[in-house]
Amino acid sequence: VPKILVRTRCQERRTSVIDVVARQIVAIVGRPKVGKSTLLQRILGGRKAIVDPQSGLTRDRLYGVADWSGREFTVVDTAGLDLDNAQDESRAAIEAQTKVAIDQAHVIVLLLDVRQGLTAVDREIAILLRRSGRRVLVAANKADSPSGRGFAHDMLELGFDSPPLLSAQHGI
Repeated sequence: VPKILVRTRCQERRTSVIDVVARQIVAIVGRPKVGKSTLLQRILGGRKAIVDPQSGLTRDRLYGVADWSGREFTVVDTAGLDLDNAQDESRAAIEAQTKVAIDQAHVIVLLLDVRQGLTAVDREIAILLRRSGRRVLVAANKADSPSGRGFAHDMLELGFDSPPLLSAQHGI
């Protein structure tokens, strides 16, 4: 069985692929630049993902094992979905990786950017996730300050439960 290196809070260890698959899987999904990789790092407590102002750096699924209140789960960082621009072959292949993560997940976190508000792509992703039949939790990221939360009420338009406001970068 191949081994992969995963990072958990305050420790590193080798875990088999079978161990990773046996846990509940939580996929972080959203359009590009909403903070998916930053949220993965915050959950794992370390730097596993590349975070950069340039869009499109996450291309494959990135897995890590996290512990929340004594319960381990696998968290998956995905490439940003831009369903409007999936016509080119490489972009379509990248987005296919995200769709695999959606199919494997037990729970999906739809991450939105509260500063930018809802976009047409966010709405399309919400429809895709609703059709997946998976449990979807919406989170509104980049809520660093009260002035940056102007579009929080728009998130309710998607028809999911009221999303928590958070800042993956600052841990709030």
